[in-house]
Amino acid sequence: MLSGLKNTVCGLRTNRMLLQLIDRELDRYAEENRQRFDSNIKVLHMWDAETGMIDRWHNYCKKQMRDSFHMLDEKN
Repeated sequence: MLSGLKNTVCGLRTNRMLLQLIDRELDRYAEENRQRFDSNIKVLHMWDAETGMIDRWHNYCKKQMRDSFHMLDEKN
């Protein structure tokens, strides 16, 4: 049971770190390319629940995961 809890905690920490990395890269891209776009750039950060970006990210990830489910001991 403790190993499952450890995996969950590590998974949450990894997810949080990934979202921070994405937000940081979005900010950097917006700053580096500000002159190419309208000066009023609004980055939709993952951490901001009101933008709905985190939900869109999770849905994207679910769609990209391959399901390798098959019945064990299936009789034809």
